[in-house]
Amino acid sequence: MWLAEMSERRLLLYPTWENWDSRQYSHYVVSGHDNYYDILAENFTEEIVPKHVAGDLLKLIDEA
Repeated sequence: MWLAEMSERRLLLYPTWENWDSRQYSHYVVSGHDNYYDILAENFTEEIVPKHVAGDLLKLIDEA
């Protein structure tokens, strides 16, 4: 439903977008502990980042 709504909105803003963007989009929902993310994309990959390579993002892991 949200994908169709966003496609219609894009059509209003860019009437010829389907001529230059032929990708097939999907709607992904990623649920977290405190919030969730809606993602419209051609594809989506999620991966776990080990602590030893997280760098500055380690503080986000430790806050959970």
